[in-house]
Amino acid sequence: MTASRVALITAELSKPSTVVLESSAQAFFTSSLLIQRVLLSAFLARAAVEIDLVDGSKEIKRVHPFEPASEHAPRLPGPDRVSRIATQRNAEGQDHLEVFLVQGHGPEQAFNVFDPLLQQLLTTAFDATRPGQDPSLQVTLSRGGEIEVARLGRVP
Repeated sequence: MTASRVALITAELSKPSTVVLESSAQAFFTSSLLIQRVLLSAFLARAAVEIDLVDGSKEIKRVHPFEPASEHAPRLPGPDRVSRIATQRNAEGQDHLEVFLVQGHGPEQAFNVFDPLLQQLLTTAFDATRPGQDPSLQVTLSRGGEIEVARLGRVP
C-alpha cells in the first residue's frame, strides 16, 4: 500500500480502532494498542505512513518506518475538546482515565474511561491541544452518558 497521511482515527467502546488514510476511502482496523499509538503519532506529525494488512483482510499488521512531515498543515478544530485529564483508581487497584470533555460550547463534563483504545485516543487529543487550536475531535455519548465513540482527524 502506498504511503499516505492518516485522515481519521476512531476508537469505539469495546471494538477495534479504525483508521482512514487520506489516499483511501476504506477503513482499516486494529486492536493493537501499539499500532494505534504509532498511527496517532503519525497523525500528529502529519507523516505519510505505509501499512501492511493481514492477508485477505483490512486488519493492520504493520506500520512501516516514517518521519514527520516537513510542513504542518493547519487542522480545523472539531466540535469537542478534552479540557483536562486525570487518573482514578478503583477499590481493586485498577487505574482508569478521567476525561473532562467540552462538547461544542457546553459546560465541561467528567467521564470515566476504561477502554484502552479510547483512553489512548483521548489522551492524544489532549496532547495535541495548543492555545487557540484544538485538534479535530468528535465524541459520541451512549444513552447512559458514557463515551462510546471518539474520532480524531477529519470529522464531519
